[in-house]
Amino acid sequence: MNIFWIVTDSICNYERSDLHGLLPIYKKLKKSNEGFYFEDAVSQFPSTALSLFSFFTGRFSYYIFPDFYRDIENLRSLKDENMITALKDKNYNIESILFWKEGVEFFKNILNPYYTDDMYFGDHWLNAKEIFDIFKDRYQKISKNENNFLFVFFRPSDPKVDLYINRIFDILRKDNYWEHSIIILNSDHGYYDKNLYKKIKLLHFDDIHQKSLQPAMFMKFPKSLTNAAPRIIKK
Repeated sequence: MNIFWIVTDSICNYERSDLHGLLPIYKKLKKSNEGFYFEDAVSQFPSTALSLFSFFTGRFSYYIFPDFYRDIENLRSLKDENMITALKDKNYNIESILFWKEGVEFFKNILNPYYTDDMYFGDHWLNAKEIFDIFKDRYQKISKNENNFLFVFFRPSDPKVDLYINRIFDILRKDNYWEHSIIILNSDHGYYDKNLYKKIKLLHFDDIHQKSLQPAMFMKFPKSLTNAAPRIIKK
């Protein structure tokens, strides 16, 4: 059983006029009724790293990293307290593609992130095409006779994210992974209300309100795992 988990940073569950609005791919998946689309999912925290800590540990992010402004060296190890270990115990091959170097440092002990010395040169964030190119390279090395977990994290505010997620899904469909794998597409959190931001002068880690805590979320399971009918989950 393969698991493909794709995350879109800072994409809201509603439409808006900037690059943080609901991506067309989410609307397409919702309309196609192929899986479970969540209209009202809630993030643990409206910041990238803290939200991901909850993804991979099942814990409130505060207990992992209580003060984001500390040095990264103060982050407690996730090696012994995470949910990825359960996959490793089932002999899953674990790989990830992360858009930023700090993420590699955060999750190097559990996600086996792809990394080369020059890919984050000068604190460069990988763009959608770069993420896709790495995906193609890693994907070609996947063995269909083994269990694989591939986590792909796209950067925020990239206008090409929707294009390359569609291309990834086209590849999965073509190679028959789409129907026989666990597919997850979600955002780590929503994004702040610009009017509220201007009024109160919120910082990225202070904007805990409805719009910043509502991510987009879709999950698809193979029929070998569940007979539940695909549906839109409104609550």
